[in-house]
Amino acid sequence: MVSSWSSPGRRYAVRWLSQHGVTVREADVVTEVRRDSIVLACGTVRPSALTIWATGFGVPGLAAASGLPTDTLDRLLTEKTLTSVDDDRGVPSRDH
Repeated sequence: MVSSWSSPGRRYAVRWLSQHGVTVREADVVTEVRRDSIVLACGTVRPSALTIWATGFGVPGLAAASGLPTDTLDRLLTEKTLTSVDDDRGVPSRDH
């Protein structure tokens, strides 16, 4: 899956977090978060005093297959109401 962050943005965030004592585990698959640890898909349990789980989600290809307009990262293009930008009904007014 493609990140919505730019490569320089990801590098900056990882560098800043690392400089502040945070262990960043970008490629690990976490299967469980416990009170004082995380469990990785390989079965390894890593102790953790504080776990910050920052992740995204996506449905690869679904937006593009829908025929609706997408950006270069295959995200749907929407108005502020999350209506497709090509919806001919337009954005509803606040008068309704």
